[in-house]
Amino acid sequence: MKSTEQRPDADALSFLKMQSLRLWSILLRFAQEQRLQLTRRMRVFSANGREFALTAEEAHARQVAGELSAALDLWEDVRARWPQDAAAYVGAASCARQLGQIDRAETITAEGLSRFPAERNLISEAAQNLQARGDWTGSVAMWERIVDRNDAQPVWLHIYGHALLICGEYDRLEAALKRFRALYPKKSSFISLEAMLASEREDWETAVRLWQGFREAFPNEPVGWEHYGRAHQELEYARMAECGDDHSVAPMEQVKVDILDDEEARQLLIGFEGLGSDCEFGLAQRRFGAEPLSLLRFNAVTFGGLMTGLATRFDGMGLQENTEMITLANGEYFVRDRRWGLGMHTFKFVGQIDGDLLFRKFCERVVFLRDKLLSDLGEGRKVFVFFAPGLALSDVKMLHAALREVGPVKLLHVTTADSALAQGLAAEGGGIDVVAPDLYIGYLSRTGRTATGAWDIAFDDWLTVCRKVRTAVDGG
Repeated sequence: MKSTEQRPDADALSFLKMQSLRLWSILLRFAQEQRLQLTRRMRVFSANGREFALTAEEAHARQVAGELSAALDLWEDVRARWPQDAAAYVGAASCARQLGQIDRAETITAEGLSRFPAERNLISEAAQNLQARGDWTGSVAMWERIVDRNDAQPVWLHIYGHALLICGEYDRLEAALKRFRALYPKKSSFISLEAMLASEREDWETAVRLWQGFREAFPNEPVGWEHYGRAHQELEYARMAECGDDHSVAPMEQVKVDILDDEEARQLLIGFEGLGSDCEFGLAQRRFGAEPLSLLRFNAVTFGGLMTGLATRFDGMGLQENTEMITLANGEYFVRDRRWGLGMHTFKFVGQIDGDLLFRKFCERVVFLRDKLLSDLGEGRKVFVFFAPGLALSDVKMLHAALREVGPVKLLHVTTADSALAQGLAAEGGGIDVVAPDLYIGYLSRTGRTATGAWDIAFDDWLTVCRKVRTAVDGG
């Protein structure tokens, strides 16, 4: 008799054997889950069970409320007293990771997986621990233990897809997105990943089209207007690159691709240009579809650095010997001038692109944008904006004088109402003061950064301030 391996139906037999083993595994897992559920139900009717439920419920409530240290202590208490429940390991690991205690999170997760090796939520925590370490390749492998399950949560699929994007696994992501989009055709997270993929492949026309559609479908999601703006700018840069050294190409007609209802707001904000000190005004412009190409729009700019740069007309800015590229804590490449500290976000991350190639590309871009800024300052048509709460009025006047050495510049210094009051000025959000000819101060009700560092920009205040300044400039 021939051996099994020699028989012509060996492949079919192997397939059936594999299917039987898979079915047996599913039945075992189902039985285990049923046993765990029965144990939990029995707990509810016991004093110990009620105590467990109350403690776990409080820990979860604290975690949701952002009281992570208190929640972690409670989860650790649950884990010590009821080690047979996986939820305590999941909650404790999540809190520890969010508190930046990655070693502790990994220890908790490893212990939990030793007890519950198939627990999907623990596998999810392990994958997120790896991402927190910057081990995106490891996280992809960990996610792949659960993303093919029928009970995989959409958020896991999204984080897994994002990890593939960071790793540069574009073909694998494209294939995964076909399946995810089929499962969740209206889920914004997967539509955004598709648009991000087009951006990473530098297919800017497709990226702009996809982000435009995203903004139409999900107008209240900031990721849409932020990435749409980036793609739009990159498309313009790409068109300029096609023209070689001739940068006189007319700007792309933004009305054709802009989807905002408030065209008046876009036209208003396109007439302003940010000089720093952070990205807030640039993001306010982006919210309303105004995307000027600007040297300092998304830069980290100090008052001293800006004054020194102006004194030399930004001489040599963009030359490789005067430029350095660093990596921020989140893995983003950041380009800055060695002398003045004027820094520019690249919105590119380690692992996404060759660092040397990106450095050369941004040096060329800085040179072009520097020349454009000097030209715009010389023309004096725009209103230039410097957002620096707390900056003394004497420094504001000094900055305006330095700008006027370059051209007939109109300057809007923006601060907050609280900062103005601290300096003895009566102010309210949306108000302005005319300090001198072509010099204005505008007031916001708050800065755009929350205590946690998240963006929460007072868009209405920005619009009101800019409208009032425009009226004053035009003599209204």
